[in-house]
Amino acid sequence: MQKSLVSIVCCLVLSACSPHFPCEAEKGIDTTSPNHQLTATVVCILCGAMGKDATWVTLHRTGDKYDRSEDLIFTAMQQNRLEIAWIDDAHLSVYCRCREDDVRFQVIKKGGINISYK
Repeated sequence: MQKSLVSIVCCLVLSACSPHFPCEAEKGIDTTSPNHQLTATVVCILCGAMGKDATWVTLHRTGDKYDRSEDLIFTAMQQNRLEIAWIDDAHLSVYCRCREDDVRFQVIKKGGINISYK
């Protein structure tokens, strides 16, 4: 009995380490920089009855995981339609059809990449 309880607690603790626990991440559109070094990805965070849904944009090395919280450059509450486009290797444009009140986080520069929002 005690071993079962310890196993259950360990599983819960490990799953809580997920960057979007208890929600699920669903990969949306992504676009790779012209030099193919970086990728910007739209990630839909689906929480169902457990919480509020959100939309993320991550900026990560091409081929790396797309849903790591340390790669976040934009977050908004709710599910929003986003368009992302590379202007050149050092400039990314993010267009969100969302209310200003829903925007929770946005970075204008990350690792030498300038990010503009509309």
